Amino acid sequence: MENRIEVRDMREGNFVWMHKYIFASKQITPASKIIYLSLAYFANNTDQECHPSITKISEISGYSRPTVVATLRRLRDFGLIDICKAEKGKVNRYILLRITMVGMRVLEGAWKTSPTMARGFIRKMRRKSGS
Repeated sequence: MENRIEVRDMREGNFVWMHKYIFASKQITPASKIIYLSLAYFANNTDQECHPSITKISEISGYSRPTVVATLRRLRDFGLIDICKAEKGKVNRYILLRITMVGMRVLEGAWKTSPTMARGFIRKMRRKSGS
């Protein structure tokens, strides 16, 4: 009898991925990691955009609506996502951002500061680098 090992095929789209720096970061809470993965679940493969409602993120992550809202802000402050506010009654657009070297330093904890200061620093560095 032959045992066949099936290799996972990422092209099928059955996986949700997280950058290893986010996963390993001690600066990012477990709730933030799960909610980030919830956004990754909905994000398309081309531009990493998604449009889930807070209710849907809450359902898939298992966290309450207030926790989801606060955590989304925290992820934005760390420079991991961008939140494009929608008009009242519509869902926001979320973009999973590319992890930069500056972002990695923040996630690794090499630069100890508040998320708000980190966000400002990351924006400043992105403007300088043109990314």
